[in-house]
Amino acid sequence: MDSKEEKFKNIFCVVSVTVSILLSVILLFGNDPGTRALSALGSENRLLFFLWGIFTGAATYFNLSLLASRLKYKNRLFEIILAVGCSLILLTVTVLGMEPLYRAIHVGSAMSFGVTTVLCLVWLLTVKLVRQDKRTTVPYLAALVIVAIIFIATSIQVGWFTALTQVLLADVCLAVMFCSNFLENWSLQKSGNAIELEAEV
Repeated sequence: MDSKEEKFKNIFCVVSVTVSILLSVILLFGNDPGTRALSALGSENRLLFFLWGIFTGAATYFNLSLLASRLKYKNRLFEIILAVGCSLILLTVTVLGMEPLYRAIHVGSAMSFGVTTVLCLVWLLTVKLVRQDKRTTVPYLAALVIVAIIFIATSIQVGWFTALTQVLLADVCLAVMFCSNFLENWSLQKSGNAIELEAEV
């Protein structure tokens, strides 16, 4: 990957993750997040919720894009699915309301965001296992489980699936992916594991 492109992705990954977590703290503060769903808080704080969605989607995109770059993996279909999936969170934080149509769009886009994120994580994990490079397998699996829980929480939003748990799970997921990107010693990766896998769609 070009050094300028890598620097760009590194900067935007750090900024988007930091801002996303900061916005989530502001969104939860003083809004009784332990008993209400995230969408309820979003309805009362539309601008803040929208900004949180933008930076959370961006943080997810740049984290996964960087993970693919660290693996020197290029696949057009993967890039399209990742971009579309991460953009769906914008629909989630824009369309709010209890009307059946609004509710269906809101929940459906949130679930789709979760599904595509999980799909991309599994995709990259498979690439790692095929190359027999298992140094970050645990962080990947941890992130995968957390995203799956977020997916369930977003779908159900009852009981303990409150704004607090939803946001905490999202923040932990971002942190795990972030650590996979920046705490792994990728420079020690053997050249044999750095084979470019090209797939033209």
